[in-house]
Amino acid sequence: MKHITKKISAVTIAIFGFTALHTANAEIMSDGLLAVANDSPILKSEFKNTLSQVRQSYQAAGQTLPSDNQLKQEVLDGLIIQHLQFDMIERSGYRPKDVEINRKMLQLANAQGIKSLEDFQKKLDAKNPGKYNALRNQVIKELSLQSLQQNYISNRIKITDEEADAFLNSPQGQQAIANASKQMTSSLIVPEWQTRHILIKVDASQTQEVAKQKIEEIYKQLGQGADFSTLALTYSEDPGSSKRGGDLGWVKEGVMVPEFEAMMKRTPVKNYSTPFATQYGWHILQVVDKKEKDISKQVYRSLAKDVIYKNKAPQAYDAWVKELKSNAYIKIFE
Repeated sequence: MKHITKKISAVTIAIFGFTALHTANAEIMSDGLLAVANDSPILKSEFKNTLSQVRQSYQAAGQTLPSDNQLKQEVLDGLIIQHLQFDMIERSGYRPKDVEINRKMLQLANAQGIKSLEDFQKKLDAKNPGKYNALRNQVIKELSLQSLQQNYISNRIKITDEEADAFLNSPQGQQAIANASKQMTSSLIVPEWQTRHILIKVDASQTQEVAKQKIEEIYKQLGQGADFSTLALTYSEDPGSSKRGGDLGWVKEGVMVPEFEAMMKRTPVKNYSTPFATQYGWHILQVVDKKEKDISKQVYRSLAKDVIYKNKAPQAYDAWVKELKSNAYIKIFE
């Protein structure tokens, strides 16, 4: 059943797009109503088109088709589930962020050798005006459906550290570690810097020039022997760290903005940097200490949780679908 549902999902979104949840009565009368899921009609034409595409999908993959009656029942059941999920999306008002939509659209463009969304739109609309926006709407529905499913499944799966550790100690877990180690490109020993900083913001109330003058005055005080923590407590405009004397704790690579990370790496332990600018304003940082941290336990534990999650996801999805259908109004007319 899950295999059929995946094929239906690919067909209805990629081939036909997102079926209107509230189809006009005239369309229902001319087409023919096969079923209703809550207030969402499933038309005979949608069922026939989806059934045809699922058959083609099986043939293209070289897979054996189920019996005709079984296939029809599972396709209809899959459409009912999908309509119920689409109905939830519409009622929630959820919409993916533009950055997610554009990323997916760009992936589709790149697959056709097109480097920009502007060129992609020109190509699609040249042959069929409006095709680009139609595809974009399909992508929105696809991302919405994925997000809905992921949210409901993840809320039903809770994996503890103890469960992950037990998996890692099992033969399956040991094999997963061995496989992951072969593919791992980054080191499991990573550097961390214990860091403090002083920030003078650049914003609507304070220009670059004013902020730079302030940070240079603080830098001068450091050169005269002033205590870094005391200056951070007194002058820093970072509300999160100023009360702690500028303390940012142990910082690993990839956490801070590039300018901050580069300066942190260049600054010797127990020294402070020259003033430097980031998107947030002007900074001076101090490297209090540096260490090498073994993150293998966290990495392997995360790997274990991913494997356990994938093993539990089908059962969690089935339980959610069962609950979804039990709470819905479903009527099949023939």
